[in-house]
Amino acid sequence: FAARESRLHAWGTNRGAPGTIYLQDGNQADGFGTLIVDSNGTSRSGYTTINGNVTEADVGNVVVRRSGKLRVATGVDFVVRGSIANSATITCMKGSRIVLESANDCHISGAVTVDGLVCEVPGKRIFGGTGAGDSLAIAADGILLLAGTAESPIKLLPETGPDRWTLKVNANATKDVTYVNVSNCNASTGYEVVDFGGRDLGGNMNWQFFPPVVPGMTNAWTGAASSDPGNSANWSQRRCPVPTDSILVKA
Repeated sequence: FAARESRLHAWGTNRGAPGTIYLQDGNQADGFGTLIVDSNGTSRSGYTTINGNVTEADVGNVVVRRSGKLRVATGVDFVVRGSIANSATITCMKGSRIVLESANDCHISGAVTVDGLVCEVPGKRIFGGTGAGDSLAIAADGILLLAGTAESPIKLLPETGPDRWTLKVNANATKDVTYVNVSNCNASTGYEVVDFGGRDLGGNMNWQFFPPVVPGMTNAWTGAASSDPGNSANWSQRRCPVPTDSILVKA
């Protein structure tokens, strides 16, 4: 790019979407640049939309600021290999997923609500923002899929310890969390999160940690706490059933 100091002008009758630019320097591999959505503080009705017409829906970092609006369309997997910083608007439509890839640390700041959050990268570290207004939420009928390994678990950590970071998982969202080590996460504003094979590193709220699930394990309905099958206290294994369980409900 050549430097330009004069003002740029554009004419038309339709209001455009927020200003959007993708920056990738020569030392970065494809898909590791930074997507910036910035409306310079001017409110607009249009969105920058990641949909099926976007041939390369993968980036490094995502920055949405100053009244910018980013939307991930229905059925789209938007791959993020770096961090997400939102101080404006990110809208994730039903059936869309934010997929965290690469071994790079991921820092999530601002209020971020997604329909699906997926990470299957062993050893990846995900940091939740601990500032005022920082939160990560999984919408109704969405999915939280985090899968590390016994040898290399995923780590969920606060941006600034020992402060807590906020995770809100809707009661109707699918939760599939295995081999994830968690620290200082407050999930009390949403539904309980159950982690199989991971470790409680301390400071967590509304999490339960269990050994890895053995396929074929019997999980019997007790109804000890209530009539809610989504309440882990109502099952003999002290967790809700998973697909590989042998479920026993007495007549």
